[in-house]
Amino acid sequence: MGACCCCCQKKPPPRVTYVTHKGKKKNQNRNDLRKTNSLAFMIKDYLKATTVEDLVASIENAKAKRYLGAELDLNEVTGQPNIDRQTKIAQKIALGSQVALRNHIIAKWDKVNRTWPLGDNDLHICCREGYAKMVSFMFDPKNHIKSDETELEVDRNNRKNRTALHLCFTPPQATFIAKMGGFEQNGELKCSMPEDVNMDVDWVRPGKQKEREQIIQMLLHKKADPNFPDFHDYYPLHYASMYGWISSVQALLKHRANVDAANNAGETPLMLAAFYGREEVVRFLLEEAEPPATANYKDTNSATAIFYAVKAQSVPVVTLLLSLELSWN
Repeated sequence: MGACCCCCQKKPPPRVTYVTHKGKKKNQNRNDLRKTNSLAFMIKDYLKATTVEDLVASIENAKAKRYLGAELDLNEVTGQPNIDRQTKIAQKIALGSQVALRNHIIAKWDKVNRTWPLGDNDLHICCREGYAKMVSFMFDPKNHIKSDETELEVDRNNRKNRTALHLCFTPPQATFIAKMGGFEQNGELKCSMPEDVNMDVDWVRPGKQKEREQIIQMLLHKKADPNFPDFHDYYPLHYASMYGWISSVQALLKHRANVDAANNAGETPLMLAAFYGREEVVRFLLEEAEPPATANYKDTNSATAIFYAVKAQSVPVVTLLLSLELSWN
């Protein structure tokens, strides 16, 4: 396939200016000062965790390195009434209060895309926490003022250049719920009914894979762009491949996600799927995706997908890759 002309290429995500608690303006651009991709870092911790203690350690490590960042500092008081009031609303939404979201959406739909003081908007928060019910509420036109023509911007990025699609892949220990309450002994997130909620029906519990994949489908249906990179050039397809969420992989590709998208280390979704032993995803990317993934694509160290599978000692994936009789040079 020939190269696309410049007029057809996607424009980079818009720059967003944030205001810190002290009033200083911060221009967020593509230059990330962090050496580690916090979302990928937390996902890797989650995938290798075998105990609740591992997840707790991941949270503490992330706090120490500021991987969780200001996005989750919703419980901090600044002493500035306007900022504290806005942050309190965001906190209630992050804790699963359908009441807080409903009141805010219905009363101030014209400000639905507004970013809260800490860098996320309502949609970002709901996607990060996995609140499918809340996202569905936001998308339902019956909950909007008919005279207000404001459109929900599904591709608006937060301070880490992540869109709602990226945030759907947030692992449990990187959520606000985990930061506030931690985990039960059975590995479930520890949470309690928000203070402004009186009925169980208005309390939305943290989402798991099912709810998060539902949100991904909703976002794609609303024409969310799967080809926006975050600060470290990770695309939603990278994260879906790491988890092995085959239905999300298929949905992203159906909506024209770049099957060979490379992050800042030159890693493609195929490489990450191979490393994490996602045999079903690897097979789909190579045999059913249109166009198929490039088998011999090399990262910045000249390693291909089969090297990733060997490095991870994923025998099933290595066996699969060899059986396909592809060129790995």
